[in-house]
Amino acid sequence: MLGQIRIEFLIGIALIGFSIRELLAQKQRPGALHNSFVRSVYFLYAIFIIYTIFSYDGGRSSEVFINRVLKFSMFTLFIGTLIKNKKELILVLLGFMLAMIKIVQEGVYGVVTGGMVWENQGIPRLHGVTLLYRHPNSLSGLAVSALPFFLFLFRFQSRLVQLLFVGVILGLLVVVLYTGSRTGYVATFILFFFILKRLGLFKFKTILTLSLILIAAIVFVPQDYKDRFGTMFKSEEERGSSANKRMEIIEDAWAIAKKYPLGVGVQAFPHVRDLEFGRQQDTHNLYLEILTNLGPFGFIAFWIFIILLFKTNGRSRKLLLEKNQHFLAELCYIINLYILCRLALGLFGMDLYEVYWWFAAGFTIALAKFAVNAEKLPLAEPAVNRGKTLVAHS
Repeated sequence: MLGQIRIEFLIGIALIGFSIRELLAQKQRPGALHNSFVRSVYFLYAIFIIYTIFSYDGGRSSEVFINRVLKFSMFTLFIGTLIKNKKELILVLLGFMLAMIKIVQEGVYGVVTGGMVWENQGIPRLHGVTLLYRHPNSLSGLAVSALPFFLFLFRFQSRLVQLLFVGVILGLLVVVLYTGSRTGYVATFILFFFILKRLGLFKFKTILTLSLILIAAIVFVPQDYKDRFGTMFKSEEERGSSANKRMEIIEDAWAIAKKYPLGVGVQAFPHVRDLEFGRQQDTHNLYLEILTNLGPFGFIAFWIFIILLFKTNGRSRKLLLEKNQHFLAELCYIINLYILCRLALGLFGMDLYEVYWWFAAGFTIALAKFAVNAEKLPLAEPAVNRGKTLVAHS
């Protein structure tokens, strides 16, 4: 048993101990900005526990709860509890961004060498190097979700770091393109709409940017991926077997949702679908995943969590802007955009038991604390500081 203990486990146990000590020491005011959001996290977590206990596939539900819900939720606990100042927040953010840079390097290297590109659904598609994001849709979703951080924190960097960010942004776009993921394409276009909205939709700079992107797409994008994008606007027959399979899954999911109106349990849909229809594929849709797995109570709990996350970050951003804390205020906007990307990707993917929600929840809680205590932070932070890097900015 001792031979199975890894350094991650030891670090995790230590962090849990520090977090519990910090929670016991904290004295939050009843009206604190993030209290309602924290309660929504508890509510959603309670739903996960209940639907693990009362599941039609108890073994699978327990495994997913322990290895995904329980472990991933530690991100919320650690980030939301242990981060006490901007420097610590930036260090966590740097860890995330370095991980994304590594994934970009792997993806671009896989495209250049062809080592991670092979045929999938009729076209050559880029795959991830680990099982966590091996599927092109998972890799594409990871890349799209990282884009807001590099795009909206770009203006806070020194010239040298800005050049690095440009390279990472281009690399992320290459990864999205070569995965051939229509899900990723949709999420990217939604993201760029919000970027253009921030720039001003009818400004010369925006029109010029759009023109350059369109020209680059026409000139440099391989025909396979242009055709792949075009299939989103074709009929079901023209899109092929992938679309037909998805329609079959949707029909089965609705049938199961009606037959089991309270839900079948955490990650129990494939088992129940096998019993009912002899097919095991999962929902390939976040919202059907929630409805079939957690039922209407889980569906409500999830949306309460999402709505309060958006509202909490919105209020935090307003308070931080009033104190000229532009970097932290921008992070509030980025976290909301990050979750919006995940919701868009959820139209064609299953992410309920992934880390993204817990990661964003931790940042939301930490940023809300900074917003409440904004009077303790420096009042004269410039909106743009090109002479400092991400770490030095703290």
